Order: sequence, then structure tokens, then C-alpha cells
Amino acid sequence: MENPEIAYGDKWFQRILTYAGLPAGILFLIFNLNYLALICFLWLVSAGGYVFIKWSRRQVPIDLNLTQEQAEHGKETRSADGGIKDFVALARILWPILNENKRAFRDFSPRSGANSAAPIDWDLGLWERAKKEILGENNRKIAELINDNYNLVPNEFRAIFDKEKSHIFAFEKHLDDPRFDYSDHQFPQDFASLIDTTCVEIAKDAPILEGIIGWLTKESLAQVAANDSFLMGSILRGEFTDSDVDLVLLVPDTTPEEIRSTAKKLDAIKKAFEKEFDRRLHILVFSEPETDSFYSFRESVDLIKQLI
Repeated sequence: MENPEIAYGDKWFQRILTYAGLPAGILFLIFNLNYLALICFLWLVSAGGYVFIKWSRRQVPIDLNLTQEQAEHGKETRSADGGIKDFVALARILWPILNENKRAFRDFSPRSGANSAAPIDWDLGLWERAKKEILGENNRKIAELINDNYNLVPNEFRAIFDKEKSHIFAFEKHLDDPRFDYSDHQFPQDFASLIDTTCVEIAKDAPILEGIIGWLTKESLAQVAANDSFLMGSILRGEFTDSDVDLVLLVPDTTPEEIRSTAKKLDAIKKAFEKEFDRRLHILVFSEPETDSFYSFRESVDLIKQLI
């Protein structure tokens, strides 16, 4: 999934030609004042653009108009005849596929920095395989889901879905012929944001999430005396088959003995959690000396559920 970039073309300096004939001192002053104004303008635009991109990714306007039945049974994606029930159900089926594509891009794309110590031809070879075996296969699934269920997509979102269909078509052509440039049809980030936000909306009040939060607050956080903690990942988007629950903890441990003791407690908590909820609990732990790293990591996560 390509990240949005802001590029600037600047032929501004050519404007200096319009001042021909002015005294050298005035010409020099005008040139430098204009240059300073340009630098300030570009800084404001780039800073503002970055904030807008970071903010808008999670602020796609969505009016789901959920019925009471949809709100209470959001995890059900199929109707009685086996078809997809509604737009919310379609989004919940699309989300794990998009998430796998995101992981593949993050782990194998040359722009991700993955395997940077390895030879460049091995890097690109791995990325080429990921494009065909993961992205290509998943894109075909996404295209089929969209085409078969286009009638479920609200009119106000169809333009976004159409951009995704165009991207998939162009990317497929690129897989057939690597010389084909699909840069005009990059992956539409607003499509991923729309699907993600839809899943978040239906999951935020789900009984399973409330149950997990209550259990973790009572069991794990009390036992390890965590200073800070939050949930992240797929659990905040709903219930997905074989998905883990991701918990991040900041604990007050400072010595190897304290860390080993906490590790034993967390191992027991994970086993009890799997027995209670029939799903794995993945715990990422930061000790007291790693406090700065904990908060840096938290800032990098696009969606969290604070526990304490």
C-alpha cells in the first residue's frame, strides 16, 4: 500500500527576469524577500499537508445508518441464503484481506526497508514474489467481492470503490508486464480508510470487546501492576477467524529478576485468556527503562483502546 507523498515543482526563480533593469541593490532585496516568503510558504504547506494526511486517514465521513439488528449482530456477515448481508458485512470480509496486503507491503516492499542488509537482488526477488503470490491473489479476491456485491455499496462510496477496481486492473497489468507503469492508479488510501472505519464503528460496542477489556483489566493489569496499557489491532475492528488479541503493556520492572517474574505471570495469563475466549493473547511488554520507546510505539499505532 503506497503512502501519500507531496511533491513540489519550483520554477519560481524565473520570475527574477521580470525585474530586469532595476538597480542591483533593489533587485537583490526583492530576490531574497521572495525567497524567504517561498520557504515559509512551503514549510506551512508541507506541515499542514502532513497533519491533514495523518488526520484524514481515520476521519472518513461515514453514515452507516445501522439497524438495531446490525448493531447487535455485526459479526454475522452472511444471510440465510449464504450471501453477504449488507455493506457492513462486506467491509468485514474485505478488512482481513486488506490487512494482509498491508503487512506484505510493509514487510517486503523495497520502500519498507525490510531485509536491507541482504543483497538487493534478493530483496527485489522477495518483493516480486509477494506482489504475485499475496497482493495479486488478494486483489483478485477483492475485485470479485466488489463486483459480486456492488449493489451493497452506498452511492456516496461507489467512487472510492471504483478507484480500487481501477487500481486492481492496473496492478494486474503491471504483474503481467513489469514495464507497465501503474503510478496513475496507485492504491487508494481512502478505500482502506473507509473499510477500516466501517469495521471500527461496528466493533466499538461489541460485547466481545467489552468482555475482553473487563477480563484483562481484572486479571492481567492487576497482577503485573502495569503503569500503562492499551489494545490494538484486529480486535478493535471486530471478530475475525484465528485472529489474536494484541495487548501492549508498560510495566514498572527494572531488574532481570522482576522481568522474569512478570514474564511467568504473563505466560499464565495468556493460557487463561485462551481458555476463556478461545483465542490467543499476544502481549508486547515494555519495562520501565523502555518508557520512551513505549510511548513512541503508541504514537505510531493508528488506533488503540486505552485500558488504564
